[in-house]
Amino acid sequence: MAGFRFRLAASLSLAEQALTEAERQLARELAGEIALQRLREDHARLWQEALAGQRAAGKASPQDLGRWQAYARSRFAELQRTEQSLQAQQGKVAAARAAAARAYREAEKLRRLKSRQQAAFLMAEQRREQKILDEAGQVGFWQQRNGAAP
Repeated sequence: MAGFRFRLAASLSLAEQALTEAERQLARELAGEIALQRLREDHARLWQEALAGQRAAGKASPQDLGRWQAYARSRFAELQRTEQSLQAQQGKVAAARAAAARAYREAEKLRRLKSRQQAAFLMAEQRREQKILDEAGQVGFWQQRNGAAP
């Protein structure tokens, strides 16, 4: 009895490798997004602190107000740059997620094809074995009926 051999095994292997790489890329992009989110939170906190310093300087020391305003502007500009980077990174995450989904669909398609072909192969093998057993039973029956020894 010959064993089942999936003719697209190489394609399945390549699809699974592509899926693994797509998942790794998605993980890298997600890690980058998380890092940028944390950086944005830090920049937002620094900007809020600069605004608070600006308000305090306006009340207590007007001579320092100009420096606090410049510092607050620089913190706000940094926050905006970080938010732009975060938006770009979110686009990369979306692209990586779509690539991972495509790779998953391709691998799953080949896995299901293999499963169906394997089931069909097993059914054909069972039919063949049953046919051999039926023929052996018929030969035994005819030998008994005709008086020949089994």
